[in-house]
Order: sequence, then structure tokens, then C-alpha cells
Amino acid sequence: MSQPSGKILIVEDARTAINDFKRILAQTGIEIHAAGNAEDGLKILEKEEIDLVFSDFRMGPADGLQFLKGVRKAHPSVHRVLTSGFLDKSMVFKFINSGLVTTFIAKPWDDESLRKKLTHILKIKSILQKKKLLDLISSIETLPTLPYLFRELLLAIESNKSMTELAEIIKKDTAVSAKVMHVVNSALFGRDDISTIKEAAIFLGFTALKDIVLTAEIIDKMKWDKEQIDHLREIFFHSFLVNKYIPIIHRIRFSKSIEKQLPSAGIIHDIGKMIILKFFPERYESILARQIQNPDASTFDNELALGFEECTHTEIGAYFLDWWNFPEVMIEVALFHHRKERALEEYKDVLWATDYADRLVNRVCLKRDSSQVDLSPFYLENISKDVIDKIARNITAEYREHKTFIEGLV
Repeated sequence: MSQPSGKILIVEDARTAINDFKRILAQTGIEIHAAGNAEDGLKILEKEEIDLVFSDFRMGPADGLQFLKGVRKAHPSVHRVLTSGFLDKSMVFKFINSGLVTTFIAKPWDDESLRKKLTHILKIKSILQKKKLLDLISSIETLPTLPYLFRELLLAIESNKSMTELAEIIKKDTAVSAKVMHVVNSALFGRDDISTIKEAAIFLGFTALKDIVLTAEIIDKMKWDKEQIDHLREIFFHSFLVNKYIPIIHRIRFSKSIEKQLPSAGIIHDIGKMIILKFFPERYESILARQIQNPDASTFDNELALGFEECTHTEIGAYFLDWWNFPEVMIEVALFHHRKERALEEYKDVLWATDYADRLVNRVCLKRDSSQVDLSPFYLENISKDVIDKIARNITAEYREHKTFIEGLV
């Protein structure tokens, strides 16, 4: 990716911190604006087209969170970075899961790491503002917005509501509640004994819960014809199956568990395919037709071959996740799961696992029988033949039984 351009606003009540920030980003091509308090920061946002705000958690007289709430309300497209030296991870996860904070950077930071992080964010913003992509998005008559129940759930997470209170919000929509229960009691989550929404919420955790609710609401609130529903079922079953195997493959490959905020990365990694299916059905059919003729190529490769570069399902999915204020990591997963080398270093492990799971699930499901699949490309030094053969057999079994799962979801 090329040298970034863009505008960053730092809001910090310590002048030395502002000067340090400017020094770190000197010679990057980034235009820096600074404010000593929230009020001045919001005034700058009214005058300048800021791409990213960088705010300290503690900032008198108004703290950083109040400032970021104001930014989200008045300027929702601006990337919101919170920094702090004392916040614990559980609080950070809640701020991110609620959509209040897009990115968190812990203090003290390493100068070079901070520079790389912020320039990378601006590069992502520039990718999502390419003319070809924006022309495609602008052709959608009514852009899909975040469903009401999902937005209410985000606000509840931000307000530190209990799992009991979150469950009561979800129960307001019986169709969504039924889908959450259906998913959590499926083989994909390895449970069949959860009987209440509260139990489901506790088992899933904030991140997976909200992503499943989003999936369920999108299915319910959009109108789909019969042929689209068949394709939609395949998209979501594939996504949930990939989501199941990402943490398994990640643990095998890297000998550690996946980060707490990433248990649902697979659920929405292909959300761009759903947008294409809904709003550009002819394009979807052309990609599908080419995929049938080129089964060893990925959807992404077939999109490129058809001339859809800069507006493939990866850019489209990332665009909407960014617009909907999803965390940075989810945007990275959607955008780079076929180009993991372009992701931030801190996300490359999960991108590697996502890409691997995505390709393995596609390869096995294409043949419907793992015994008919050449799995040799998936055997790696620390991922043995026996392990992958077993996972492939499990995928085959789950695919054969998938109708019950997806018919209950879609």
C-alpha cells in the first residue's frame, strides 16, 4: 500500500503529549490537528474533514469517552482511537464491542508501532474510498443500516448492562431470539442443552452474541426471493462453519487460543457476499457461474478475473463494517482474509487461520466428501496429515447435515 494521506485530530490536555504525537508522525504525509479539550476538538471536526481522532481516556474537564460519544453521534464515519495506560481488557472489549471505540492503543506505546498502526488505518480508509467501490455503493438505492435491535444491544453493552439485561433486549424480537437459540444449540457450537437467551448470552459472550444478532436481523429485515434464500443459506452456513474451525486451526498452528475479541471473526468475514447477493444479483450469478467452471479458484480470484478489482466482496464487506462502526479487527478480517500479508502484524495470525479455514471448508464442501479431496496443500510442518484429515471428515459430516441448521437460520 502507498504512503498514506489523511487528517488526524489528537485531543489531549497535555501539550507535551501533543508535541510527541506530532514528532512521531512527522514526514508521514499525514496532516495533524490538535485540541486541548473535547469542546475544541468537536469544533475542529465541524471545520475539517478529519479521518481519525486520537483521544486519551483521561482528559479534563470532559473525559475521552464523552468526547468519543460526541464524535460518534455527529461524525460517525470518523475512526475513533482511544488510548490509556490503565484500562483493563474487559473494559476495552466493551468499548470496542459497543462501537464507541474503533481501535484501542495502550500506553506507553512504541513510537514505530504507533506510526505503523495509524498509517495503516488511514491506508484502509483510502482503500474504502476508491472511486470504483464508491460508485458501486452509491448505486444502491437504500443502503442497509444497522437494525434497531442490534443498535439497542450495542448501547446496552456500552452502558455495562448485565447479561440478564442483554437477554431481555434480544427477547423483544421472537424471531431473532429463536435464531440465537438455534445457532447456540447447533453442532457448530457443540451444545444442545442451552434453554434460555441468558444462558446463550453467557456462553457466547458479547462479541459472538452481537454478531449472531446482526446476522439474524439482516436475514429477517431484508426481503429475499426463493433463489436468493438458497444462496443465502450457503453463505451463512459456510461462514458459521469457517467460524467454528478458525479457533481450532489457530490453536494448532500457533499453540495458543484466539484473542477474546475474535471468537466470531468467521461469522461476518463474508458479509460482502450477502450484500452482492441482495443488491447485485446478476454479478453474484456471474461470479458463481465462473466458480463452477473454475472450482479450484476462490471467489475472490474469480471476482478479479471478472474485472471486479477494488470492489470485490472483501472491499464491499469491509466498507459496510466500517460504516456500521465495527471494530478495526473485524474490518481487517473482512478486507484481507484473501490477502493476509496486507493486514496489520497483530492480526496476521487470525487472518492466517481465517484464510486457511475458508479454503479448507470450500475445498471439502465443493466435493461433498473429504475422501475425494486432495488435502496435500493443507499439510504443514506443524499441522499433520492425520489432524487435517480428521477435520476434513468432520466438515464433510457437518455439511451433509447442514440443512437442518440453515433452514432454522434462514
